[in-house]
Amino acid sequence: MALFQTLPNGFKIPSIGYGTARAQEQALDHALKIGFRHIDTAPGYKTEPLIGSVLKKWIPNKIKREDVFITSKFPPKDGFDPEETLKKTLEDLQLDYVDLYLIHRPTDDNEKNLQIWKKLEEQVDAGRAKYIGLSNFTVDQIEHILQNSRIKPVNLQVQLHLYGQNKDLVEYCKKNNITVVAYTPLGAPGSKHGEKLDILENDTLKQIAKKYNKLPAQIALRFLIQKNIIPIPKSVTPERIEQNFNVFDFVISDEDVKSLESLDKNLYKTERPRPPKND
Repeated sequence: MALFQTLPNGFKIPSIGYGTARAQEQALDHALKIGFRHIDTAPGYKTEPLIGSVLKKWIPNKIKREDVFITSKFPPKDGFDPEETLKKTLEDLQLDYVDLYLIHRPTDDNEKNLQIWKKLEEQVDAGRAKYIGLSNFTVDQIEHILQNSRIKPVNLQVQLHLYGQNKDLVEYCKKNNITVVAYTPLGAPGSKHGEKLDILENDTLKQIAKKYNKLPAQIALRFLIQKNIIPIPKSVTPERIEQNFNVFDFVISDEDVKSLESLDKNLYKTERPRPPKND
């Protein structure tokens, strides 16, 4: 399995990322040290200054800027013009550009979403973002952007995991050359319809993990990668950070993939999931 996903337009994104909603300086430094090169952030996480201080130590002394992939997001609560927000993000990150800039959440109005999108296109023109995309959008919301945009979205970030695989949305993105990033890939805290998402305690997942001599979390992440979905797990524990990254030395069989597909509870099939706090 390749360590990157690529699109015909040249967009190239690492197959796993490091989520920074709870980032700590030592944890992020360790993530980079063991090989993470895809860092996902947003102003709402309030970690971008911390990320910038870590990146300053790494770039250009240890790695080149082009060797690390940085995603940030525009929160529509800031209005409809992302320029000042992105400038502040770049100042905090101590970077000249981000690799990917997303609309963090849609508004309830497709025309307002499109208005924001056209402003994101201007950020590409200005060189502040190399590529642009969406987060927490439904198919109809994505379609409106696709049909009315000059620059097409290359990525959709949504909540995805074994219990909420949202296969229709993933297939739609695949057909439209949109890569998919999964946040909370190991399950979100809280509940859905009163059911706590204890994904890593699932018996089928644990049996498959034992078969491959891996942890349930590693199987859950590897499953997504084999489905061409990019997980961005979060952890501040060095051992777990390493475990989350160590998912490229084995392949889940087709039979076991089918068993994991059967765990889907269709949690997000007919509705857009409400993003958890600090998604």
